[in-house]
Amino acid sequence: MPINFNELFRKINYQLPIGASNRAGDLERTGNWSYEAQYSLGEEYQFVEKEVKKGKHYFQRFFISTWSQDSQQDEKLSNDGIAEFARDTARSYVGRSGNCRERTGLMLVYLLEERANVDYEFSLINFYPPIDHQLLLVKPKNGGQAYCVDPWTEKVVKYEDFNSYIPEMLDIIIKNEKARAIAQEIQAQKENEFLNTIKMGYKQMGYKPEDLKKEIRESSKKIVDYCTRAKNEMSLVSDKLSVKSISPSQQRDFIGKFYSERDKLIDSHYPKKPRKK
Repeated sequence: MPINFNELFRKINYQLPIGASNRAGDLERTGNWSYEAQYSLGEEYQFVEKEVKKGKHYFQRFFISTWSQDSQQDEKLSNDGIAEFARDTARSYVGRSGNCRERTGLMLVYLLEERANVDYEFSLINFYPPIDHQLLLVKPKNGGQAYCVDPWTEKVVKYEDFNSYIPEMLDIIIKNEKARAIAQEIQAQKENEFLNTIKMGYKQMGYKPEDLKKEIRESSKKIVDYCTRAKNEMSLVSDKLSVKSISPSQQRDFIGKFYSERDKLIDSHYPKKPRKK
């Protein structure tokens, strides 16, 4: 049975109305709320102390995406990353916003719910930083036409045309990265104002806000420069590219973890009111 990818894009946008923290259109439409929402999930501000170096305190935000959190842990939820992927997708579902990783996860949820795995095989296409992008390969089991599906750009490309799509994808990343970096600066200033109220702002910690702005801008420039070069040097793309098949057992693990994490988050953030007798 053919898959209606445009309908799935519509369902994803319906579930994630706040948008993405790294899409210029969403940032403009929401007045940067799509950036802040991606990093809150029901709590206005939450910080944990990450480390102390030379008397300076460094803080880590709680993210919808768990990549940054997991990097601070000695143990992962799963060796293959499927449990973390499902958890990020569930947090995005409840938080109503998501980037490429979370949108790809939600695309996979809808495909599995429609039992598309009966007729199709799925693989994750990952571009590691500084490109930092993810999409889904959908391949019919009968050997028919395979598609690379990008829920973040809302593009569907025939598998054999994927290499031709990459420069366009990089252009879209470059365009949106500039807006994302500006949003990050604004959010950093807002968080600093909050931290000042509890005497943990950059100034009190001996860290200048200008230093953070410089760090954000330099990091963003590296992404833009790398993607610009990669458009004409495919070796820079292939060095960051991996395609990982999602086995039937991983699909079951993914959808099971998604449902359990989603329900747990809904219960904790939106508790049911007791019925009146």
